[in-house]
Amino acid sequence: MKEEELLRQAVGDKQPFKVPEGYFDSLSGRITEALPACEVRLTSGTANRKRRLRLLAAAACMCGVLCVGSAYYMSRDAGAVADATNVKSQYMYNEDTYIEEVADYAMLDNQDLYSYLSGE
Repeated sequence: MKEEELLRQAVGDKQPFKVPEGYFDSLSGRITEALPACEVRLTSGTANRKRRLRLLAAAACMCGVLCVGSAYYMSRDAGAVADATNVKSQYMYNEDTYIEEVADYAMLDNQDLYSYLSGE
């Protein structure tokens, strides 16, 4: 706060910059006069039509790819549903092999497993 008061006393409150009278009144007119003249060209609708047709063709190709892919996925998945009836036997086999692999990795024999399970 003291620094601001010292600066105001040394410099004063006078604004060094002023805008000339009527500057903003004629500003828009001077800007439009300074812009280069450009000609307006009317384009035919064929360019837009070609662009739209390209986009439509790309969208149709994507839809076709999605339809073929989903049909392939659905036909492949139907065979997997038929094999789902044998899940229980596969689960038991996988569970047993997993336990055996863990026991081998941990270097546990049957006596160690029994003692851990019984809490001794």
